Amino acid sequence: NTMEEAKTLVKLAKEANIKFQVGHVERFNPAFLALKDQVLEPMFIEVHRLAQFNPRGTDVSVILDLMIHDIDIILALVDTGLRAGELCALNIGDYMEKTGRLEVKHGPSGGSKGQKGRIVYLGKAAKRALWHYLAKREDRADPDAPMFLGHNNRRMDRDVLRQVLKKIG
Repeated sequence: NTMEEAKTLVKLAKEANIKFQVGHVERFNPAFLALKDQVLEPMFIEVHRLAQFNPRGTDVSVILDLMIHDIDIILALVDTGLRAGELCALNIGDYMEKTGRLEVKHGPSGGSKGQKGRIVYLGKAAKRALWHYLAKREDRADPDAPMFLGHNNRRMDRDVLRQVLKKIG
């Protein structure tokens, strides 16, 4: 994040006689930085790669080689990229309201893929919506209460989430 850290990385790479590359450089594009703090609520996102074909990356998929940067930017702009299972498994205690921090747990109860959980941060619009939602909940002080409720005030499951998403369009 700082010039000092960058110089340390360059020094370490030289000492180890290796080359290194910094990815996702588009996050520092002035256009992206200008949009980053805006409240965005997209209903549809379409991305087109306008560059000519370059055979340098044929050893990996186009997703990994090119689109991963576009996907990273989109996810950074539209919040967390939570999976359905992760969303349904959230508890109120997994959320830190002041920072917008969500702790996504791993395993069958947490819904996260892989061997460890992860931390994601909500953007302004999502934080505001979640604040309004939780303000109406009687159990909002219970850290073990499900974050999202479905039928009969029970934890929302993927089927209920699918119905909600279908209803809103």
